[in-house]
Amino acid sequence: MNNRRRLRPRSKSNPSHAAAAVARSLDADPQVVKSGAACVQLPVTADQWLRLQEESPDGFVLLSPVRDSAAQVVDFEFVYANPAAQKMLADNSGHLRGRRLFEVVAEIRVSVERLVQVVETGVGQVVEQPVEREGRKRHWRMVAVRFSDGIAVTLGDLNSTTGTANLAGAADGEVDAAWQRVREKEEALARLNIVVGAAPVGIALLDHDLRYLMINQLLADINGLTIEEHRGRCVSDVIPHLAPQFETISRGVLESGKPVTGLEVTGETAARPGERRVWLVNQYPVPGPEGGLGVGVTVQDITERKIAEERLHENELRWRRLMDANVVGIVISDTQRVIDVNQRFLDMVGYRREELVGDFRRVKLTPVEFASLDEAAQEQLRSVGAVSPFEKEFACKDGSRVPVLITGCQSGLFGYHWLQRRGVESGQDSSRESDAAGISATRPSRPRATPPDRPHDAL
Repeated sequence: MNNRRRLRPRSKSNPSHAAAAVARSLDADPQVVKSGAACVQLPVTADQWLRLQEESPDGFVLLSPVRDSAAQVVDFEFVYANPAAQKMLADNSGHLRGRRLFEVVAEIRVSVERLVQVVETGVGQVVEQPVEREGRKRHWRMVAVRFSDGIAVTLGDLNSTTGTANLAGAADGEVDAAWQRVREKEEALARLNIVVGAAPVGIALLDHDLRYLMINQLLADINGLTIEEHRGRCVSDVIPHLAPQFETISRGVLESGKPVTGLEVTGETAARPGERRVWLVNQYPVPGPEGGLGVGVTVQDITERKIAEERLHENELRWRRLMDANVVGIVISDTQRVIDVNQRFLDMVGYRREELVGDFRRVKLTPVEFASLDEAAQEQLRSVGAVSPFEKEFACKDGSRVPVLITGCQSGLFGYHWLQRRGVESGQDSSRESDAAGISATRPSRPRATPPDRPHDAL
């Protein structure tokens, strides 16, 4: 973690000796004591500082983190506890040093993540925690700051009539109400953690220096690290290739106090090296406990969506080239309206584009005797997604008719109608009420077809 020496007790017989050992362990001038995450220098000697703690009405403890084989903090060990803390902890033996925090106060285990954050990030935490000591419900307020490579915690009993954090004369009903408020906060926090953990987008919270305070599993997986490996680390350490883009956005949010949304960030991560990914990033200011700002972040991987959009754009370009080639007449429609027509089709029927695009009912192109053919074609289109070639006639704007050979196919919400006439001066086609079809029309050399008894086979 850092170059400071680990806090370790030397004996269990004298708390003052333990406190003196702690004071000597600080990497500071022997006559100056550093206090808290901000390392504020206090112009007092170590002996004076210890005496202040011994006489303080508030509890004060120094805790050293206990780590497992994976170097994760799983508990804390008492290094020092002043008399007020020993009284609050209901321990009069003077042998707290070396004991585990969760062994002495099991209720604090629910706040372990916040205490771990103090160790990993150096950002202080204020925790209100209900406990039960000597058969009575108590409500503690803990202020935890980083101290050397451990944490220093000030304990205030909100039910006590002494100390700086108190509710003098609090009745049992008030204590129960305070407990209920704490439980409600814990339940709300637990629900929020479930929501954040199960969210389909990556979520993180950064402090003012762009260090990770919180991150959900999805975003941790994108970055290729565990959740614990993110805590306290800067963005530039975790995603160095993306940091220039990412940090520029974050700094702008911190300076302006305004959110930045809908930004697309492209790059690679350690989880998928060599693979170009695209993320939709939103960042927004988050007020801190002391008036400062942090940055909330949501990240959504949209790589597959961007690939699909690019392919769709390429297909649209191909289709537009086919439309503009004017080899055959083409109409694009859905069940209610004509979406688009090419010039070849307009030349066949003698109408202008604005006269045809829109509601089918504006222009009647199919003579009534061919209505059954259209109905059969529409049924085939709905059932198999394509229409076998069939012959019919269309009524042109000038009153003439043009025989055509039509085929079609369904594609999504649009109809692709291929219209081709054969050896006729004027021709025409319409896709009256097609779901989505492509129809090719050519003038037949044989007599006009009769309406089919059943839909044609699919192309």
